[in-house]
Amino acid sequence: MYNLSLSQQFLMFAVNKQGKISSLDTRTWVCCVTSGVIDLHLNDCVSISDEKRPTVSTTAELPSTLHHLLPIYQRISEKGPIKLNKLVEQYMMGRSGPRTQLFDSMGNSLVAAGAATPQVSGILKRSTGYVPDSHNLDRLRSAIIAETSSTDAPTRNTVILATLLERSKLLKEYFSRDERARIKDMVKKHADSQADTLIKKTIAHIDALITLLITSASVSATQS
Repeated sequence: MYNLSLSQQFLMFAVNKQGKISSLDTRTWVCCVTSGVIDLHLNDCVSISDEKRPTVSTTAELPSTLHHLLPIYQRISEKGPIKLNKLVEQYMMGRSGPRTQLFDSMGNSLVAAGAATPQVSGILKRSTGYVPDSHNLDRLRSAIIAETSSTDAPTRNTVILATLLERSKLLKEYFSRDERARIKDMVKKHADSQADTLIKKTIAHIDALITLLITSASVSATQS
């Protein structure tokens, strides 16, 4: 279970009881796609520039442990360097093809790891969800809580995962009020800290993408 990557862990929390993410849930989709890009970055597969509107480029081959992110990696490889917001945007606003391809790739990786079960639904039985194993999900939840209570510094993975959960408004689904408060304090501390610039920049990227793409989605909905 703990061998799951950041993006796989986020997906465990992000799906509903049917193992899916609503196509209308822009905030969660932004965080889901962003978790994949961050995974690639933390594993030195891609670089993210320091510009105001950062670009993403491939820097190394995709390892087998991140094969579930092949759809994103290939897109970066073919289009890169590509603006980070443009990359994530390609999975938003009705672009169901790329989004479904990525979701199935990530979901199937959870099934292969024994962390989720596929569940077919829909009128024509053509839609597949990936329902997380409750025991594994609870272990992951407990690990996050333990790190917020520890005297040791939390890992980068935990801080970034907690940030994605907080920014996607998923904390309430899994954590008590006291637990949510501790998680939010941890995220705020690292967002404002100079001790780990990678975490600080990553949180800034997440916030910028959510603000930009949710605003774009709202404008599109108003005009349609």
